Amino acid sequence: GLFLSVHYRRRDYVRARPNVVPDAREAAAQISVLLGELQLERVFLATDAQLSEKEHLASLVTNSSSRGANGSVGVVWYHPSPQDLLLYGEGGVAIIDQWVASHAAYFVGSKESTFSFRIRE
Repeated sequence: GLFLSVHYRRRDYVRARPNVVPDAREAAAQISVLLGELQLERVFLATDAQLSEKEHLASLVTNSSSRGANGSVGVVWYHPSPQDLLLYGEGGVAIIDQWVASHAAYFVGSKESTFSFRIRE
């Protein structure tokens, strides 16, 4: 699809690799640069981040070449309903994230991540 997909890893990954994992501002800057280079306006986040972290990252992502107002960018993620969680479980929800991410025009993953590896396959 005509979107950028990003595996935005948080929680255990941040604690295990505090000097490697970018914070929200750094990640947003990297995403914003890629959007400009790739001439894309939409981002799909595959992430284990809390809703507040997703919203914070989304508020920081811009694209100076975007046709949206003030360089705004559409940043989205899959938010499973309680029924989806019961039906698919955490693992199934992760597979849905992977499936969407694998259909992006461009994917940015996390180093040493099996989740990212499966998307790149």
